[in-house]
Amino acid sequence: MITDTSTVNRFEEQMQLFILWLLCVGGLLTATSLLILELQNNILSLVIIGVWELCTLSAIAFKKIRQRLLTLLAILITLAFPFLILVNGVIPVSLAPLFVVVLVLVLKSKTRIICICILNIAPLMLLANAEPQTTAIVVRIVFSSIVLSILVYYFLNSYQALVDKTQSQLDTNERIYGVIGHELRTPAATIKMLIDIELEQNCSKNILEVQRLSSHLLCVLDDMKTSSNSTSLGMYKNNETISVHDTVERAIEGVKPLAEKYNFIINFSAKRAVTEHHIGSTKAIFQIIQNLIKNAILHSGGSTVTVIKSTESLSHDKTHYRINVIDDGKGIDAKFRDKMFNAFERGETLSEGTGLGLNICKQIANTLVEGDLNYISSKNGGANFELTFVLHSVDEDDATSLLTDDFELLQNLKILLVEDTPILRMVASKILSQNGAIVTEAEDGIIGLNQAGTGDFDLVITDIMMPNCDGYELTTKLREQGFANPIIGVTAATVGSEAERLISCGANAVLPKPLTLLNITEELKKLKVIKV
Repeated sequence: MITDTSTVNRFEEQMQLFILWLLCVGGLLTATSLLILELQNNILSLVIIGVWELCTLSAIAFKKIRQRLLTLLAILITLAFPFLILVNGVIPVSLAPLFVVVLVLVLKSKTRIICICILNIAPLMLLANAEPQTTAIVVRIVFSSIVLSILVYYFLNSYQALVDKTQSQLDTNERIYGVIGHELRTPAATIKMLIDIELEQNCSKNILEVQRLSSHLLCVLDDMKTSSNSTSLGMYKNNETISVHDTVERAIEGVKPLAEKYNFIINFSAKRAVTEHHIGSTKAIFQIIQNLIKNAILHSGGSTVTVIKSTESLSHDKTHYRINVIDDGKGIDAKFRDKMFNAFERGETLSEGTGLGLNICKQIANTLVEGDLNYISSKNGGANFELTFVLHSVDEDDATSLLTDDFELLQNLKILLVEDTPILRMVASKILSQNGAIVTEAEDGIIGLNQAGTGDFDLVITDIMMPNCDGYELTTKLREQGFANPIIGVTAATVGSEAERLISCGANAVLPKPLTLLNITEELKKLKVIKV
């Protein structure tokens, strides 16, 4: 059963390669037959077969122009086939079934019909004054070609119908997942934001437990997003100026409350690289390190986790990074190590989880340049996860996106906040205002569009699913009206394809709810927002 679009594409690519290798072998066999039998006037035939082989091998080597070369090859074979028959007799006729299969699979519409007719009619030229044996061979091969072309055409149509049906189901599932994600995440995000405010005044055990449960629910929704849609990995783009050292430190700071709750000690051992600023993905490194530390705290059974960052200079502008997350817990059973990075696999643990964490971290690691995540043996007996990747450095003078003071980043930044849920709008506005931003609120897209026309805003933050005028329409109209500053979407529907759709409408980024100071400042650093 076809599971997603990438599976379909891989299957079609493998089918194309199979056809090409089949053609390559067929051409070599034909050329060998002509040489062995030493037929007269076969030099031109060999030239044609040579061109045929050249096109085939070129199509195998060059993926980008493969389809064009296949089409050219199919037409070339069709035009050369009658000539090969006239010059060399019945030998090339034996290749007719192979050529028919190629034409059905490669060509489309009228071109396919014309070429198949030429291939099936050409052998009939040999029936004039032919011997009974030759006539029998030609008739059988022509009949076989016709039957084979009908069968292949039928199976090809059945396959395409299956692909279309599966794609339709995937699109439907994406929409359903989007609605489910929105309906689940909106209340979860609201609860999380309200709890964060409540914790400033009341740090009771019950409040902390509710915060943990809401955070867990949000993490599950994020895992669903990544595992259900491979295109979501496209958000991890290696095109921003980053400091790996600072990113790791922020990841550690983010899990310290969890560590304190479980009486866990986090150590960070690192030496700053000669050049700290590189081109990479803060989001990818941050998420992997934070997830690995969380796993150690929740599942290792130990009391200490140590993060070790080491670097190796590969050239004047290229650095190899190695980050190890090591705990002093019970380690991972040898039987589980071979499948620990598979989806839905969970080791021996009493803590809650989806079994997707390590699988997702592995996928994210692979988005980095030469990136990978592996498990290696630890001398202390605990778990040791090693993240490796390579980054290209940038000039220190060009590292303007690394603003370490989040307050200065938001100070006097004019932000238009468009959100239809009153509580989320109130909490998000409070987070931004307390950190120096000048916030103008709008409760739906129409009001937001009117507000945008009356003031100069450095940034627009908009919800996606809103009444009257949703985030897609708002973003599109803002771009049409000439608004050139960044637009950031905020959505609860992290499971569907809403984020990708908003980006295509002109947004610069999409963040999941709840909006946090860390998320928004990290995105502002990437976008290099300049105050009006």
